[in-house]
Amino acid sequence: MTLIVSAATTEYLLQAADRRLTRGHPVKDIRDDETKAVIFCNTAIFGFTGWAYVDDAQKCRTDHWLCEALAGSPNLYEQLPILKRRADETFAARREPLAFAATAWGARNDELSPFLVLVSNFHDTKTGKSVAEVRPEFDVLTCGLKDDKDTLFHYVGAELLDWEDDEVEGIMSGLSKRLLTVEQALWQIAHVIRRVADRDETVGRGILLTAISKKAALGEELAVTTYMPADTTTTVGKAPHFVCGGALMIEAQFHLIE
Repeated sequence: MTLIVSAATTEYLLQAADRRLTRGHPVKDIRDDETKAVIFCNTAIFGFTGWAYVDDAQKCRTDHWLCEALAGSPNLYEQLPILKRRADETFAARREPLAFAATAWGARNDELSPFLVLVSNFHDTKTGKSVAEVRPEFDVLTCGLKDDKDTLFHYVGAELLDWEDDEVEGIMSGLSKRLLTVEQALWQIAHVIRRVADRDETVGRGILLTAISKKAALGEELAVTTYMPADTTTTVGKAPHFVCGGALMIEAQFHLIE
């Protein structure tokens, strides 16, 4: 399990992802510092929940597979059908729940506008809610801004309580109205995830926070990444994977220099 929060305003894409991988029911094996976030061409942020390895021998991790499945075209609209096809080919026989969730920039009325993406074999195609049945094929769901809305929000993995759902909605509203900075919004969402982690052992307290502004998507500034380790003594930072066209950057780290 995991918890991936994808959200957006008219100016920012946000993702908050925990870093815990678990195996078994009840949980028997925990790895607590794995990267689940992938930046696509500075225009989308992907995460995943579900089966953590492609193979039974656990040699190929799903996040690495996702990077390679997104490599090719730098156009997300062209790459999504390829991601779906490769997911069908790779995971259909496993019949295990798996979902790739993203928040992305796309063209709308000749301007960049945010939308949410879900490529899943266990989410309802109308509501986006998880269901018990695992389908043999993956579906691609997208959701853009409605005319009367200026924020988007969706999560996959562990469940938020109703009031936590409302809390994240309020955080995104505060960001949209410029009552919060993007850094404040990311940290507040991270604390919601940590609250879930306190009651759900399949969610970790280490969190990777990422934001891509509209200006960053246009190449005018950098994306924002913040690493919130579970252990406060950690001095090695982690960054999301990055993929664009044929270029991949995987397992990037940064170190504090004294």
